[in-house]
Amino acid sequence: MSHGVDSAAHRRDWSRRAVREALRRVLGRVVRPALADRVRRELQHGSGWRRAALMPLVRVLRHTSLEGRSPFVLLDDPGVRLASVDSSLTQILYWFGEAGYESALLGWWRWLVRDARSVLEVGCNVGIFTVIGRRSNPECRYRAVDANQEACDLVGQNVALNGLGGVDVIHAAVVDTDQPTAVLAMPVREAPRAPTMAFVTSTAHVAMPIRTTVEVPAARARSLLQDADLVKLDIEGSEAAFLHDALSGLVANQATLVVELLPGNVELREILASMTEGTYHAFIPEHGRLRPVPSLLAFDGAASRDLLLIPRDKVVPWLDRFVF
Repeated sequence: MSHGVDSAAHRRDWSRRAVREALRRVLGRVVRPALADRVRRELQHGSGWRRAALMPLVRVLRHTSLEGRSPFVLLDDPGVRLASVDSSLTQILYWFGEAGYESALLGWWRWLVRDARSVLEVGCNVGIFTVIGRRSNPECRYRAVDANQEACDLVGQNVALNGLGGVDVIHAAVVDTDQPTAVLAMPVREAPRAPTMAFVTSTAHVAMPIRTTVEVPAARARSLLQDADLVKLDIEGSEAAFLHDALSGLVANQATLVVELLPGNVELREILASMTEGTYHAFIPEHGRLRPVPSLLAFDGAASRDLLLIPRDKVVPWLDRFVF
C-alpha cells in the first residue's frame, strides 16, 4: 500500500522495517534495561570524547524495545517522566532527552504557554509538548488533539505520570469540512506505536509508503479553535487545511501560531506569507533567540522548519529581548 510513491520506495521501507524489527527482537534478548540506562546516562553526562565513542553503540541500542519497562525521566529535564513504549519519539527522548527532539522549540514553548490563556495543541503525539506546556502553566485551558487513539492514550498516561491535570485530550483528525470521520494513514517506516508521521489522507501533502489505514473521528478546525490564543500545529501536511478553515478565528483571537512547514507544502507557505503580509510577524525559534523571517515566499524550503507567528498588535513582554 502506498500514498503517492513508487513500488521501489515501498519495498525499501518495508525492508528497513523488517531489519529494525529483527534487530529489536535480538536486542530484547541480550540487552538488560540496566545496561541501556547506564549507556544513556554516560551519553548525557560523559565527556565529549566519551560521548563520541559511545555513539556507534547507541545507534544500535536505540532499537532496543522499551515496552514493559518502568517510566523513565528525561536526563536533561529530570522533572519530566514518560511511559516506556516503542514509539519513535519516545525512543529519541529516552536516549537523547529534549536535546534530541526540537529542543529550541521546546524551550520557547515554555515561554509561550506561560503567557497563554487557552492552548490548542494539534498533533500532540506522545505528549512531550503537552507535559512541558502544562508544567509551565497549570492554570490555562489546555486541549491536546491527535488523530491516533494510541497517541491520545499515551498523552493521558504521560500527563498523569507527571502529576498534571486539566488537559482535555481529544481523539480526532482535524479537517476543513463537516464530516464525521477521516482516514488516517500509518507509515511503514516508523515503529507501530503512535507514529509521528501518520497523516490524514484527504488533507495531507505527504507521499510515503503506508502500512495500514484506519477510520477515525473527525473534527472541523474552526470548531476546535474556540477561544485559543496559542495554537500549535504539527499534523503532517494538514496544516493548510486547518488554517483555511480557522484563519479568521485565529486572527480574531489574536492567537500566536506555532507551525511546522514541510518542504514542498506550497499551499501552507502561501497562507503563512499572507498572514505575515497582514497582521503577523514570523520568526524561526532558535536557542536563545527568535530569528525574524522577512518573507516567507522567499523562505528556503529545503528542510522542515518550525515557525512562530505572533500578531503584530499582541503585547508580548519578553519578545524584544530575543529578536535579533
